[in-house]
Amino acid sequence: MLLSGEVTYQTVTGLLAQGLAFQGGRVAVVDMGGVTRADSSALALLLEWLRAAGRSGARLRVENLTPDLASLARLYGVEELLGATTVGEGMTGEPAGAS
Repeated sequence: MLLSGEVTYQTVTGLLAQGLAFQGGRVAVVDMGGVTRADSSALALLLEWLRAAGRSGARLRVENLTPDLASLARLYGVEELLGATTVGEGMTGEPAGAS
């Protein structure tokens, strides 16, 4: 699922149902690469999708988390729960090209 535009308190209600349809046994990918603005509501949305995926037996992978949202996740102590890559990072969480 590719998210784009603003993911804020004004838009998350409309997005919630899209992510609640995760099916068991598969890995769902949420790509935040097209997000231009995000607030703490976006973080709450991702956490709810993680819970929904877990209930259905699916896994959720978050890619291209915006730097501001990654900073919020660190601040709230939920960065590990997201297991997300930030824009410009590889899947290991290391900056792209780092060894």
